[in-house]
Amino acid sequence: MRDAPYRWRLSSMLLAASGILLIGVGVYFLLLRPPLLPEDIRYMSLTSIELQLIGPRLTSWPTHVFRVMGGYVTATGMLALTLALTSFRDHRAVAAVGAGVAGGLRSG
Repeated sequence: MRDAPYRWRLSSMLLAASGILLIGVGVYFLLLRPPLLPEDIRYMSLTSIELQLIGPRLTSWPTHVFRVMGGYVTATGMLALTLALTSFRDHRAVAAVGAGVAGGLRSG
């Protein structure tokens, strides 16, 4: 049991906020992101007839990719939030090392 009051430190708050942000981004890719944006279609220089012909085949792959990416990002956010609420908040060294290594790997 802890003698000091259980309080939030800046590092835990930032990690929790990052986790919540990641969860939001992941939900966007899982549920809201369309497979093709208008700028994607403009970049491919497709006419409306060409888009109607290949549209269903063209959108199936990005839909799959965005679902996988959204699931990964949401899961990463949940892990970051859980870490912030538990061992990172308790200042366990292994939590700080794990968060540092994970952050370094993700930015590369």
